[in-house]
Amino acid sequence: MSKNYMEQVARMLGVEVEERFKIKGYEDSKFYINKDGLQCNCSNNEIVTGILSNIMTGKYEIVKIPKRKHTGLESVAKKDEAVYILFGFRQSVSAPEPAELQTDFFTDKEIRNNWERYIDIKKRLARAASELNTEPIDWNDENKAKWYISCDPKDNNDLIFNNRIYKGPGDDIYFNKAGAAKKAIEIVGKDDLIWMLRDFQAFIGYSREAAADE
Repeated sequence: MSKNYMEQVARMLGVEVEERFKIKGYEDSKFYINKDGLQCNCSNNEIVTGILSNIMTGKYEIVKIPKRKHTGLESVAKKDEAVYILFGFRQSVSAPEPAELQTDFFTDKEIRNNWERYIDIKKRLARAASELNTEPIDWNDENKAKWYISCDPKDNNDLIFNNRIYKGPGDDIYFNKAGAAKKAIEIVGKDDLIWMLRDFQAFIGYSREAAADE
């Protein structure tokens, strides 16, 4: 039985089997290579006729689609994949055999570092609330103000402590007095709170370019 060489052809062209990519001049369509050759998601599959040979001779150019990254938080890794542990090793470690870790990990160092910073600020804010609140928040009493800290998205240096619904980035840790919320800002640090409320995003590794291509 003759051997199928499409996997080698795909790698020679810089893509993996089944990986979606575009071709310059045909950006409205996505292509991929499988054991049957070059495939296209276009309605008229005749478009692929002759394209593979033109790619291999350099007449057409493959355009890679950026891989979509989410939070970078995973639980299963490929063998030897570089992973970053939350509050663990500062550099990457390789996934062992079998290719599964017993803890959550990150596939991106920057995302891991930002999550650690977010958790640290959040814990300090919660600790401040536990020390400053004179009594538990009574969610059954609508007449009692529940104060929280939020960030004005239009002003980089403005933090708001309010007991009204505010259309902007906010936090879910509450205080029973406005003065307690003000004091918490001093304890935790204004810059850290602005970063947590405005700049931190769980999807910091998200690829908008890749999402647009989905």
